[in-house]
Amino acid sequence: MPLPVDFQAAQPAMSASAAASGTDNKAIVVIYLGGGTDCHNMITPRTGVNRTAYVSARPDTALADNPATALNSELQFHPALTRIKQLWDLGKVAVVSNVGPLIFPMTKTQYNAGTVSKPIQLFSHSDQNSLWQTGLAQNPVSPTGWVGRLSDLVNTAYNPSSVVPPGITFAGVQTAFRSNDAPSIGWGSTGMRLRDNSIGGYRLQSGSESILTNMLSTYSNLSDTMMATIINSHNKANAARTVVNNAINSVTVNTVFPTVGLGETNLAAQARTIARSIKSMSQMSQRRQIYWMVQGGFDHHADLISLLNTRFNTLDPVVKAFYDATVELGIQNNVVLLIYSEFGRSLVQNGSGTDHAWGGHSLVIGGGVTGGVYGTFPDLTLSGPNMVDNRGYLLPTTPTESLYATLARWFGVPDATSNGVNPMNLFCPNLPNFAVRNLGFLG
Repeated sequence: MPLPVDFQAAQPAMSASAAASGTDNKAIVVIYLGGGTDCHNMITPRTGVNRTAYVSARPDTALADNPATALNSELQFHPALTRIKQLWDLGKVAVVSNVGPLIFPMTKTQYNAGTVSKPIQLFSHSDQNSLWQTGLAQNPVSPTGWVGRLSDLVNTAYNPSSVVPPGITFAGVQTAFRSNDAPSIGWGSTGMRLRDNSIGGYRLQSGSESILTNMLSTYSNLSDTMMATIINSHNKANAARTVVNNAINSVTVNTVFPTVGLGETNLAAQARTIARSIKSMSQMSQRRQIYWMVQGGFDHHADLISLLNTRFNTLDPVVKAFYDATVELGIQNNVVLLIYSEFGRSLVQNGSGTDHAWGGHSLVIGGGVTGGVYGTFPDLTLSGPNMVDNRGYLLPTTPTESLYATLARWFGVPDATSNGVNPMNLFCPNLPNFAVRNLGFLG
């Protein structure tokens, strides 16, 4: 469907932004940690009242002080995140602390009194995932997501002649990709596959791709709207696949990615393909791309220590290899990697695990990132201003809007009114409710 009137009104400003940035190429890459990763063991307090509160709330699941992964005298990464710590030491990792969905700024007093609107269905997996992905804390069923709205803004200005959509998912349909007009597309771990290859866990009969193409090419009744749409979509997919695979196959990456058994992990294979694709972006007639990967299995209601260690031991080498590949290809300043989850976890343990909570910590990694801790790191005292409920749920002090808007500004979305609209406010409709529009970790 066509862009809404306000998004159309934003296009002159977007075109001006694209022209002003010359011929630069940029990509945002997301690794979504599905299940709600434990933010308190991902980034752990080392000293002071926060350390006391943390250890008291977690007699069996607190981590020991680990200077090898220390960010500073007060905080440390999980001990499995040694390679991300190396990138921190290079100044290439931003920790966005206590970030989460909010409609308006909210204090603990306001939360308890119910005087400020709260996000919908707090602590629910599906709803909180939708709120993070829509970027609208009051509307998990929004017809657009943050990736989709960003694609709506940049696609025509930055990718006007490309047959490849700007949004690329390795994890199937995602709420974040819902858009007004900009399509998205699904890839396999090595690029776009023939329908003869495995799709969604099953395999179509060999030769079915060519049979389908021949059948559709002979269909002449294009007054049949449904068939015309099918044919058009099929032809677009074929055209995009040729462009994508030719572009990816033109790039060689020598960086070694982690393996399991005889092959790369699936996450590693996807990350390698993304690095090759970004390097060949110009061959796809693109200047802006957004990629989506998922690492699942973070819903640790039990066995938190062992399971989180296993997951992070898979994630950590992939992140470092991906960054090293971007350096090898000379594109590290053109790529931002966002690592986030749909919520944090309770500070108070529940047996050997933790429960669904609210605020958490996100990581932003890239050559152009100014490393450091952004936002306000919370007071972990259960009776303190940043905790709601006696289980220790973090009340976010940084809204997802501030995080997303910082990425969008770097991506080329202007934050000023022109032609009657502010493109940044179209991208983040709740952003005007908050004071911080740019966290500052990207130039």
